[in-house]
Amino acid sequence: MLQTKLILLEGVPGSGKSTLAQTLLRHLVRQGIPARWWYEEDAAHPVYIFHDLASLQHVLTELSSGQYAGVVKEALIAWQRFADAVRAAEEVVLLDGCLFGYLTWSLFPLALPTAEIRAYLAEVAHIIAPLAPCLLYLSQDDIAASFRRVFASRGPAIEQAYIRNVEESPYGRLSGLRGFAGLVRYWTTYRALTDAAASTLPWPKVILDTTEGAWGAYEQRIVDLLALPPIARVDTGGASDLSRFVGAYRSVDDALPVTCTVRREDDGLFLDGMPEVWPHTRLVRKAPDVFDVASLPIEIHFAMDSAEGGADTMTVRAPALLGGSIPTVFERERSTA
Repeated sequence: MLQTKLILLEGVPGSGKSTLAQTLLRHLVRQGIPARWWYEEDAAHPVYIFHDLASLQHVLTELSSGQYAGVVKEALIAWQRFADAVRAAEEVVLLDGCLFGYLTWSLFPLALPTAEIRAYLAEVAHIIAPLAPCLLYLSQDDIAASFRRVFASRGPAIEQAYIRNVEESPYGRLSGLRGFAGLVRYWTTYRALTDAAASTLPWPKVILDTTEGAWGAYEQRIVDLLALPPIARVDTGGASDLSRFVGAYRSVDDALPVTCTVRREDDGLFLDGMPEVWPHTRLVRKAPDVFDVASLPIEIHFAMDSAEGGADTMTVRAPALLGGSIPTVFERERSTA
């Protein structure tokens, strides 16, 4: 494998960063390479200077009040601490949406001079250079189409939140950005900034336009860069037995009363109703009774009822996320089994 301790996956929302990070993590582990994926919503993320919604709001308040220089200083200290820890460890670390996302996404809407944002990125690049980083940059030629796909899968509330954030930002107000068209203009300008940054970074990199969704071809270019074997689809059992997982599941924790459903469509399973998971998210099989939630660091283990032949419970393994907690154990509701 390419000698690197850090793989950075960057791109606008909906470009496929977390989907690719999850796929690449599984591939590294199958090759016997110790690896860790830090998902961008992980509350324990080692680069962030906030670890819950309250501390995140504090950072946003400081930024909006003009105290961004102090926030940048704290962020660079966190980057240095992270780089030191990664150098001392054996594993390869994957970060999605952290270099051009994270703080950059917060600095850009403040309408700061581009030179200041570039200076921050240059400082980070200097700090992580000893890790021999490589960059997987997922571009989107058609920003409007990209966001239409995102909103179609995540719902109208997410669309309104994205539009509101743009309209209410200093950049959005100064530029007169309104509605979906304003959102597209905002992210098109932002993409031009990150396109330029990606092109100048002196690291091994792959720059991909993922608009067409040709993931097999994208993955081949990435494994070529990393000097890894092709990504193989591991046979974990056919689709014929998927119906035994279908049903409604209720959390056993009364403090977190949640009911979610697992449905079968064609050759796959889809999850609805679980906190911190987008509606209608595919489950990716990794073992006969174990599934990953697509694009998320969430693993689901089904326990089977030997008498009935179907799933009895599902146990969720997930890190604490910024948005909230996920119940750990769910029991299947017999009435809908």
